[in-house]
Amino acid sequence: MTENNPKPYSVRIPPKLRNNLELSAKNNGRSLHADILLRLEESFTYITTDGTLSLKDIDLSTPENMKILRKTIKEVVSEEREKEKANSKNKS
Repeated sequence: MTENNPKPYSVRIPPKLRNNLELSAKNNGRSLHADILLRLEESFTYITTDGTLSLKDIDLSTPENMKILRKTIKEVVSEEREKEKANSKNKS
C-alpha cells in the first residue's frame, strides 16, 4: 500500500478514550480520523536542540541510525535536566 492509499486498520478504543478523542477532534475542528492520525504522527516526533527530528524521516532499521537517535534523545534529556536545575537555583 502506498501512503496515498493506506491499508485500513481496525482498533478497539475504550469508550472513555473515544469520547476524549471525539472531544479533541471537535475542539480542534478536525475529523476523528484526522485527530487520531495527528496524535500518532506527533508521538513519533522528538524535539532536538536544532529543531524537530521526526522518526518518519529516519530509517530506523540500521543500528547506526538507532545509535544516533538514542544519543540525540539522551542529549535533549540532559539539556532539559540542566535547564530545570538552573531554574530551581534561580528560584531559591
